[in-house]
Formats: sequence, structure tokens, C-alpha cells
Amino acid sequence: MEKLLEFLVIICTLTSFGSLVRSDYEDHSYKAGDPVPLYVGKVGPYQNPSETYRYFDLPFCQPDYFKDKKETLSEVLNGDHLVSAPYKLEFLVEKLYNCMLEKFDQGRSFSVPKGNQERLLPPNDRIVKIHVLPYTEDVVELTEDRETHVKFFYTVHWEEVHIPFEKRMEKHSESSFLWFSIMNSCVTLLFLIGFIVKFYIRVFKKEITEVLPDFESASTQEERGWKCIRDDVFRNPSNKSLLAAALGSGCLFPVPLLFTLCLLNFIATSYKATPALPFGIMMELVLLWTLIAFPLLVLGGIIGKSSKAEFEAISKSSKAELHAPLHIAKSPREIPPLPWYRRALPQIAVAGFLPFSLVPVELNFVISSVWGHGIYIAYKILLINFILVLIFIALMNTYLTCRQLFAEDHKWWWRSFFYGGSIGMYVFVYCIYYCYAISDWSGSLQISFFFGYMACICYGLLLMFGTVGFAASFLLVRYMYQSIKFD
Repeated sequence: MEKLLEFLVIICTLTSFGSLVRSDYEDHSYKAGDPVPLYVGKVGPYQNPSETYRYFDLPFCQPDYFKDKKETLSEVLNGDHLVSAPYKLEFLVEKLYNCMLEKFDQGRSFSVPKGNQERLLPPNDRIVKIHVLPYTEDVVELTEDRETHVKFFYTVHWEEVHIPFEKRMEKHSESSFLWFSIMNSCVTLLFLIGFIVKFYIRVFKKEITEVLPDFESASTQEERGWKCIRDDVFRNPSNKSLLAAALGSGCLFPVPLLFTLCLLNFIATSYKATPALPFGIMMELVLLWTLIAFPLLVLGGIIGKSSKAEFEAISKSSKAELHAPLHIAKSPREIPPLPWYRRALPQIAVAGFLPFSLVPVELNFVISSVWGHGIYIAYKILLINFILVLIFIALMNTYLTCRQLFAEDHKWWWRSFFYGGSIGMYVFVYCIYYCYAISDWSGSLQISFFFGYMACICYGLLLMFGTVGFAASFLLVRYMYQSIKFD
């Protein structure tokens, strides 16, 4: 219990001093003796970052008066409920064993530190660094059989450091290690590009650029491979409306997200935790989607429907390009039997694993920042990694779709979508590994919040990268079948 209370004191104090840089002054600069605005937010077990409660919910911390700070929407969604802190801070003013408040407690059994020491490090007129140290040696026992008088105090010490205010966050960066991860991803991508280029040179380019001497010789030559499925390759896929919804608009995402949000909000409310959203905020989120996202969705559908209704096959003549509707056979061509490793599930598994191999290091930092106490600031590296993953997915999709068509398998629509989207499944599997092998989380609140929101994120990744993969495969198929002549 003493260790748990020590963690509680540390996290609540760190949360409160994390608000120091968000002063009421726009430039965050102070003069000697100026009051430093300080707010406290939430408190909870250190090992469960999502299990947080109001700062003054602890029975021995609440002062006689405190003032709520007006919250922004982002602060509410983050579970922050900021109130004025009982700490009185003046810029560059030292305080030694300053009394914060006195409290009488009876009927409780806790061991709590009676004070904290704060070291604030300003470069000239701004605060860039804070060290918070609890006095764990000086504790008081709150027992059940007698009333105890507790006096809470704190010490403030200021030191000058030579860190520019603009570079105060660089200490949280792991740039050298992350750049090494980027270089590793680039090398892996170059190997894939070389492999695919070799494949194209050996098979694909030879097939596409094949020029038949005349029509008679072409008619006598038996068609094989991808050419023989030309009447089936643009046949409408099964559940085409569902595929269109998953690709163009992403309208399959809001309903699962809203259901997950309501479920997790119910769990947080039962715990009386700060992540529980008020009913008014829930209605604001619903209205944002209803009044903004849904009308744009309808508008996009109308524009898409009025643009082009049918696919067109393009055949090249010697003088001009001729556009003609693609001929679709009345009955689909039978797909030849394939070995097990050329079927849908093994191919989808390979298509997702290779792009995922680029992101585990970066993914670990992101998860530890979003669901832990880390701070992530390497957004440039994250953007580079994201672009590399997009390129990797596009290349993998073109390669696997090409191999599928060469095997006379014309059902490429859904498979190309899951080729790219399967990386979202691997991210969720990594989340399971992170939860039970790396983190020390416990309790249904923390676990349900992590898996609930990460399931929505992974589902969004499936839709997003699935669309990228489908677009790459579609462009490949169009390019392949515009190079042959149709009767």
C-alpha cells in the first residue's frame, strides 16, 4: 500500500506541474516575483495511465476552496479536469517547508508522504524543466482507531539552466535510435524494389510488350495466363456496395467507433474515472459527424455517381487511343486449382507482415507515449516511416495482384483490399503482445480502454491501407489490360 501511495503522489504531482508551461501568459515569460499559474488535473495508479480520477478525490488532499479551470474539448476528451492547485508559486522565489494545508483524518488506513520538493529550472525568464521529489522518508500513518492531524508542506527551489525555451522538449527525443530504424526500413524497401523490378523484367514486361505480327497469327495463338481472363477481370465483385463503402468514404468506421466510445464511457462512469465523457460532449461528437461528415459523405456519393458509371477498356491503335466498353462474359471463368500458399489467406498474411516489419520500433514508441507516460515528439521520423509503409504496400499489392492474374485468378478486388489492410491486423496482434509481455497494466478499466480504442485504430488502418493497396492494384490491372487488343 505504501508503494501504491508513493506512485499516486508522484503521478499527481507530475500531472500538476505538467501544466506549468500552460500559463495565462501567451509567451510563458515571467519576472521575479510574478505568480506562476498552476493547475492540478488527475491522479491514478502509475502503472495504469488510463485509470485516472479527479485530483481532489483523495480524502486527504482536498483544500477548503478551489476553482475549476474552463476546459477545452481536447482536455475533456483526454480526461483532464483542471482546478487551481493549493501550491503558491512565485517566479524565482524560494520556499522552504511551506505549509500547503492541514487535514484531520479518522477511519482510514494509509501511509502518505507529508511533503514534496519541487526543483524548477528556468533559463532567464521561462520555465523549461521541472524535478518533483516526494519526501518518502517522512510519512504519517492514518489508522482506523484514532484521529490524526496531518500537515502537508512543500519546498520550491529554482536553478538556472542554459536550455533554450524552443528546445525544451528535445530531451524526450530518441532521434538517433529512430533514425537507425528509418535506415533499416529504407534498406528493406530497396531489397523489395529490386526483387519486384527483377520480376517485372523477367515476366511482366515481356508479356505486356509482346507485339503480334498480325491479327491472323494472333488468333491462332492460344491465349494463356492473364490474357485469357480479360473477360472476367473487371467483373463486379461480390458485395460491391460494401467494397465501395470501405474504399471511398470510410463510412464503415463511425458506427463501430461510436459503439466502442459508448461502451468504454459506460465502464469509465461505473469507475467514476475522469475518462468518462459528459452526455453533452457525447452529443457534440454525434452532431459533428451528423452535420459535417455525413453531408460531405452524401455529396461525395452524388459526385461519384454522376461522374462515370462503367469501366472502360482502352485499346491502342497505331494512330489514336480508342475507348470502348469492356466486354464481360456471361458466366465467370473457372479458376484453376492453386497450391495452398497461392490462395487468399496465405497471400494476405504475407502482404501484411512485410510492411509491418518496418514499423515495430516506431509503433512501440507511439504506444508508450499514447498509453503511457512517455512524450513523443519525433513527428518527422513518423511521417517518413508512414511514407515508406505506403510505398511498401503499393509495391507488394502490385506484385501479388500480378502473380494472381498470371495464375488465371480474376477475383482480385477484395483480395487487393485485404493485401494492404492486413497490416492493421498485425498492429492489433502487436498490441496484444505489448499489453501482456511489455506493460505492467492491470484492471478492467485500463485493459478495456487500451483494446477498445486500439481496435478502432487498427480497423481504421485496415480501411486506410486497404484503400491504398486497392488503388495500386487497380492501376496495375488497368495498365495491363489496356495493352492488349479486344475483339
